[in-house]
Amino acid sequence: MERRIHGLEQKMKILDAALDSPGEWTLNIQEPGDIWKEREKVQEELDILYEQWLEAEESS
Repeated sequence: MERRIHGLEQKMKILDAALDSPGEWTLNIQEPGDIWKEREKVQEELDILYEQWLEAEESS
């Protein structure tokens, strides 16, 4: 449970840093259902960033 909470905290830090990067994130929302598609894409990218961070933490 502790690792899961720590992981969620790290995901939020990574997301905050990514969202602060200008020009890195664009959302293509033209239809009402598009928000869910865009959310899925952002979640996938966040998961990839988190996995990369986790691997770096474990190897250091």
